[in-house]
Amino acid sequence: MVSTNAQWARNNYNTQNIDGGRAAIRQIFNDRWSASLTSGYQSQRHVGAWDQDPKYGQREVSRFAPESGSDYVKTLDLHVDGDVGIADLVFASTYQQQVTHQVNEYSEYVQYSSVAPFTAPFIQSFACQHGPTIWGANAGDATVPFSGCSDPAQNYVYDNNTQRWSDEIRLQSKPGERLQWLTGLYWEKTKDTYSLFYAMPGIKPGGDAYQAAISYYNTYYNDKPAAPLPNEWYSYKSRFDYLDVTEFADLTFNITDKWSVEGGVQHYKSSFTSGSLYAGYFWNAKDPTYDTGESKKFNTKAGLNFKATKNLLLYGIFSQGFRDGGANTGLGASCTAKGAPASFKPDTLNNFEVGWKSTLLDGRMTWNGAFYLMNWKGYQAPVFDLAICPSGFNANLGNARVYGTESNVDYKIAEGLNVQISGSYNDSHLVTNTFQNADFVVVPGERLPFVPYFSYSANVRYEKPLTSALKGYAQFDVAHKGDMWSDLRVTNTNGFGRSLQPSYDISNLRLGVKGPNEAWTAEAYITNLFDKNAIIYTNTANYDHRNTTNEPRVIGMRLSYRWGKGE
Repeated sequence: MVSTNAQWARNNYNTQNIDGGRAAIRQIFNDRWSASLTSGYQSQRHVGAWDQDPKYGQREVSRFAPESGSDYVKTLDLHVDGDVGIADLVFASTYQQQVTHQVNEYSEYVQYSSVAPFTAPFIQSFACQHGPTIWGANAGDATVPFSGCSDPAQNYVYDNNTQRWSDEIRLQSKPGERLQWLTGLYWEKTKDTYSLFYAMPGIKPGGDAYQAAISYYNTYYNDKPAAPLPNEWYSYKSRFDYLDVTEFADLTFNITDKWSVEGGVQHYKSSFTSGSLYAGYFWNAKDPTYDTGESKKFNTKAGLNFKATKNLLLYGIFSQGFRDGGANTGLGASCTAKGAPASFKPDTLNNFEVGWKSTLLDGRMTWNGAFYLMNWKGYQAPVFDLAICPSGFNANLGNARVYGTESNVDYKIAEGLNVQISGSYNDSHLVTNTFQNADFVVVPGERLPFVPYFSYSANVRYEKPLTSALKGYAQFDVAHKGDMWSDLRVTNTNGFGRSLQPSYDISNLRLGVKGPNEAWTAEAYITNLFDKNAIIYTNTANYDHRNTTNEPRVIGMRLSYRWGKGE
């Protein structure tokens, strides 16, 4: 069968609309206490996709199903500042809800899958009345002729609704004391409901392949008949509930005018419940699953500071970081049987850092920098390999090591002329591999994905009075991102391994005028000045190479006005 995408093919394939708003109110009770309440909302809706297929050319794709999405975010934040005598108090309470919906095309899986037993001919057969089957009388015989077929194209729909509540209270000592301290408590609760539905609109419930799958699994694996959903290939509906409570304290003691020491401790404890109402292929029974877990850890830090001169501070610090563990809901029994873990453990990071902060040239230049070494234990990473599972999951892949340096300079060359430059170098590699799976090849010593060796950014800005009330400005900035791998795997069985995303430079230019007291601004701008087509992200999870790119060159005008700033 020959498929056509004429109803979706067009120029201006991807369009996006964004709208939102924010409102805030602040109450000053007296010179010691104040509170603010802020509410925000943003809606983003798009049609099409923001990637390109290198087979077809720059900013071109081939799709055989509709693609679209939406993202709605609303927030409510209460912030209280107060003076309790011995310390300053800060209390923040936040509620956030994010609802997302995505529809993506997945037909390359049907066309090119090479993972047994779900190779392309057998998947395509599910859209036919007769043809080869994975199970049953014609099991494994790809020579059986197809007949009574529909278009076997697939797409998937992902829905997510995340609600998060958090509260934090902090007490901080008054400035100027020899002993500075900070202590506080943080609480966070998250409720996350999500579902994924892989649809095959042309699937034939009365066909040989469909009926053979239902019969086989009902006979050998399930104690009740499967209940497929309309057009279903694979689907799940899951929920994740999470609670985190953290207590923390920091101390800084000035030994002399030049020397000071600092230390801190953080106690972290979390728990989660996770489960799926169902998860699996259409022939699997819709059985629920349930999982629970918890994590807890003490993190510490210790540092030494030396003020060599009034314009130079040297420091050294050791600090620890921690990422929570969790469960891989929505996988189904066939995924865990092939090595996908039902849950993943926390990973930890020990950071050793030395650096400096300095002011030079009579205060016209600031130069800061640091060198660091990070030892990463139990490195968590997402895994997507259709030889293991048709859904992504998280796993602890092993131990990693990162060392590097970063620096930034802010230099006022002359009146109105300022230059800022920052850069970093990172060498990050996997040291050991503890995730053993025949279908997922990760070699120790491999560079971590999406981490370039070298990155930098720079901007130069010139401001000059045009009249007694008007000020003009011009700004040029550039950002460089080095090449980086799209995945940790060297090879994988579906034939689409990692890609080395090339380095890129993006430049922008702005010209503007500010009115009296900067109450209004008029600006002309060109983003992506040289119209570079930069690859931001490479996705090979759909049996093809999809390169998400940056926005093309945009020329525009921006007008803004701030009430209360005029004369």
